[in-house]
Amino acid sequence: MLPINKLLDVVNNGLNDMLTEDSNAQFSIFADGGDYEPPLRNGNQVQFFINGVAQISENNIVPINNVLVVTETLSVAVVVAINPDKGVEESVAPIRSVLSAWLAKPQKTNIIQDDKNYSVTIYGSQPQAGELMQRDNVGKSITYTFNVYFAMVQGGISSYDLQIKFDGVDVPFMEASISLAVVADGGVLSNTGGQVRNYPTSYGLQIDLSVPALENNNLTSDFAKWLITKIRKIHEVEVTYAGETGTFNMFFAQSNITAKGLDNIGQSITLIEALGAKNG
Repeated sequence: MLPINKLLDVVNNGLNDMLTEDSNAQFSIFADGGDYEPPLRNGNQVQFFINGVAQISENNIVPINNVLVVTETLSVAVVVAINPDKGVEESVAPIRSVLSAWLAKPQKTNIIQDDKNYSVTIYGSQPQAGELMQRDNVGKSITYTFNVYFAMVQGGISSYDLQIKFDGVDVPFMEASISLAVVADGGVLSNTGGQVRNYPTSYGLQIDLSVPALENNNLTSDFAKWLITKIRKIHEVEVTYAGETGTFNMFFAQSNITAKGLDNIGQSITLIEALGAKNG
């Protein structure tokens, strides 16, 4: 399990990278034993700190053959001071925007702890506003609370590391499954001591994707054309996995779309390898 200070480094660095230079502010979220950071004056500039406190509210550790699989939830509360010259909305809007944007974007990083590398996937909940009131040290201020979820595997390869490109454009898949079909022949051969042995005669790659339907997206557009017109077209698909990259000529196979109520249309797309070169 990673210590809370390692998790807070990720949160503080990520949020501070999104603040503009003219904000004169910096997030300082600390563990429940940390200290409040007052504003600092540097010449004519005053550096304000957006103080916060965090604690690990939930964790789960699963040891698998000496490899740790860990999930941790970091519960965070930050205090945003109200500048009397700006008012409430002008004071909190830039900070709220940074929180919302950073928490809305799932991300992946690697963290080293005790000479062990952890592949870490991070996502968050949207910030919830608390009470606007006078607080010690801060003055008139409002709180925002949110959770940050960490999923980590010691030496693992994240799903974010799997890259699939369709005709040169990254595929924003929700789920992907890649399989290699093998056609084999065999039997009892003279040098097998009477045992059956097999050897491959051909291979075929298959990619199954769960992808949201998107406007101005080449995969959605080409899939819709194939679905409606049934005219087959060969596409170039590039796959990168575990440091290996391959490019394949593929076409759409058994696939479908699902539309339900007000939900975004979902696409279940299967691509299989084509015989021969690309179109043209």
